[in-house]
Amino acid sequence: MPEPQRHLGDVVTGEGGDPGKLLDRIVSGCFAVLLGAMALYGAVTILQDIWLSLCVLAFVLVVGVGLWLGFRRWRGW
Repeated sequence: MPEPQRHLGDVVTGEGGDPGKLLDRIVSGCFAVLLGAMALYGAVTILQDIWLSLCVLAFVLVVGVGLWLGFRRWRGW
């Protein structure tokens, strides 16, 4: 018995070949990519604005923790 023919709609959507559903999935995918790109752009912009402050804060934290560990070791706490 021959296998039934499969259409593009069956492969992509797993259902019958309804072109409206396929178009809806393509538009939804494009919108999701656009939204992700906008979120990434916003995150990079925020990081560019606060980069210097983050570096100074990280430096102060590393020096503070290093001094605390050093005093703890040398004083025997």
